[in-house]
Amino acid sequence: MLNGTLVSFCGARLFVPEGHFCESILLDGLIPEYHVNAVFHKFVKTGDVVVDIGANVGFHTFALRQIVGDTGKVYAVEADIDNATAIRTSILKSGDTRVFLLPVAAGDTPGILTVATKERTNAAFSSQGESSNTLAVCVRLDDVIQDRVDFIKIDIEGAEISAVRGMTRILEARPVVASEFCPHHMQMLYGSDRAEEYLQFFFERSYICYYIMPSGDLEHLSNIEAALQKQRWARETLEVILIDLVFIPSERVAI
Repeated sequence: MLNGTLVSFCGARLFVPEGHFCESILLDGLIPEYHVNAVFHKFVKTGDVVVDIGANVGFHTFALRQIVGDTGKVYAVEADIDNATAIRTSILKSGDTRVFLLPVAAGDTPGILTVATKERTNAAFSSQGESSNTLAVCVRLDDVIQDRVDFIKIDIEGAEISAVRGMTRILEARPVVASEFCPHHMQMLYGSDRAEEYLQFFFERSYICYYIMPSGDLEHLSNIEAALQKQRWARETLEVILIDLVFIPSERVAI
């Protein structure tokens, strides 16, 4: 049984597992990853359909749920069993009918993945079983989400490239995509550098890339090298191995 605490959060009753890495923040009534949350308020509106890929325990899910309102919808995609249980508990305790849990991994090849836990209720996915401790079903989101999607948040520990390749139909609707970007995680997961490939995926579809600053403001990154340089700058200056990006359809941007 998963132990934890229910807290009031963005109009919901959020279940916070004991020992979760954001436990103290959530128990204090604060919002984790403020800068990412600020991007939600820039691009998500009432009535939108949103997909939270790598929903963890749902703190972004329910923040998004509050923005989309009762005419919108949020899909929470989360393969880790403890995280998914926490989200399901929050949905039930909140009596929410507009959050839909998909307890699966998002990828481009349907099947079974092994899951290696990295830290409390935060997992990474790999096809290599020797270091893993449980299994997860992998699906193409194109096969399970039929709604027209307006906004996507994705943070799945380096597996983002596989996830977006499994939702090319969804991306035809031109949603805004907020994404964690960590070449180190990609290298660890795939055994090769997929960072440039991931950025190219969006640039070749006429998306404009921005760095999400700690304040929540956006800095335009004009090309792939600019994005890679920003990640290197963050590693050297801020001493973090990842950054958060937002990809905006070019037709919605005036540069």
